[in-house]
Amino acid sequence: MTPTPITGKIARVDVMTGSVVLNIGASHGVTVGMRFLIGETAYEDVLDPDTGAVLGRIGKTPRYPLTVGRVATRMALCLVGVMALALGDAPVKVGASVMQVMEGIDDLP
Repeated sequence: MTPTPITGKIARVDVMTGSVVLNIGASHGVTVGMRFLIGETAYEDVLDPDTGAVLGRIGKTPRYPLTVGRVATRMALCLVGVMALALGDAPVKVGASVMQVMEGIDDLP
């Protein structure tokens, strides 16, 4: 069975520092160094047409990658980059969904 990735949303965007705060933290299983992608749906299961078994997952619309730098109980701080925020790229906004990048799973980006 494929583990379920941690999901959350962007709670704050700081253009001056190029950082975002997620509404998930240590109480949700988030740790320093964990990676996330901004986007509504980052992966989709690929099913075997004969058996219906999950073969793996394939990326749908990955957006900006985030790496957790600091974690509190209910929030996590990630760096995106000042340029991405200064350009006002649509995915990097309060309320945007994030999904954990799962390591060691048979996925295609």
